[in-house]
Amino acid sequence: MKMNTIKEYATAHGYPYVDYYHLLVDKDGNYVSSYFSDGVHPTLSTYYIMEDYVKPIIDAELSK
Repeated sequence: MKMNTIKEYATAHGYPYVDYYHLLVDKDGNYVSSYFSDGVHPTLSTYYIMEDYVKPIIDAELSK
């Protein structure tokens, strides 16, 4: 089985796939500039947004 993406690999092996992209862009698909300190690296407040998204996924995995 050839896999082209990390998402495909995760799905094929039963791992959760976490995609932050939709959290970090506006309705037009542009990165929200206030979420990045230099246009690339997330700010501390952005990490909290990401944490709120990923924590339930991690908790679910740890409870298995």
